[in-house]
Amino acid sequence: MDIEFSLALPREAVGIPMVRRALGDSLRSLGVTESCVSDILLAVTEACANAVRHGGPANRYEVEVAIGYGRCDVQIIDRGQGLARLPEHYPPGDTENGRGILIMQAVVDEISFGVTPGRGTTVHLRKHLDWDEDALLLRESLACEGLRREGLMCDGRVSVALPREGRVLAAV
Repeated sequence: MDIEFSLALPREAVGIPMVRRALGDSLRSLGVTESCVSDILLAVTEACANAVRHGGPANRYEVEVAIGYGRCDVQIIDRGQGLARLPEHYPPGDTENGRGILIMQAVVDEISFGVTPGRGTTVHLRKHLDWDEDALLLRESLACEGLRREGLMCDGRVSVALPREGRVLAAV
């Protein structure tokens, strides 16, 4: 299943919960485990917070989401001055800032940065999805039910749809 959406948001903290809600609800509706959803939302929250904080002088930033092929890809795009450099280690414990990128690296499978000095930063986050077992069974059941309504047989794994005559009609 492929889901894609994008949001254009004001460069204010009020937009971050909107991103979390839209993305979290999408992942949960597909049956992604809560642990995986939490990791993705943590990384996206950090990237959005960086866009809000450092994305000026522009007054908006964008979030593009693609869920499919067993992974979630999120791009956070701002029009700020661009990222100067990536931190190599966590800052001292009494420092208020500087942990966001390292936190993102810790919870997603891949992270990359597209930086154009004076024109902005694109943060690309990718996480391979873990599926809730109950959700997989429900999706398979619903898919089989749909195939049966179309006059097709289902082998229970939703890997092959067979017409009543027994020849392969389509891979699902």
